[in-house]
Amino acid sequence: MFKMYRHISWISITSFLFAHIFACIFYFIGQNSEKNWLHFYSIDAKTIPEQYLYSLYWAIMTIFTLGSGLIAPQNNVEVCFIMISAIL
Repeated sequence: MFKMYRHISWISITSFLFAHIFACIFYFIGQNSEKNWLHFYSIDAKTIPEQYLYSLYWAIMTIFTLGSGLIAPQNNVEVCFIMISAIL
């Protein structure tokens, strides 16, 4: 029984770690391009924790549901990153 809980904990921690890494990369890409998802959805005017939450939301939706479409890419770099994220 303990092995099952340990396995579930490992999967949960690993999933959150990947979501965090993808969220940080997606946010970084948005910050370093002129036409980006942050500006398109007016998220760039929000605080950094709120921007991180939107990035994390996107990452979780991409990892667990292959994207929700609520936050869409706005340039070629974002499109490429989202395609790679969906494959992984």
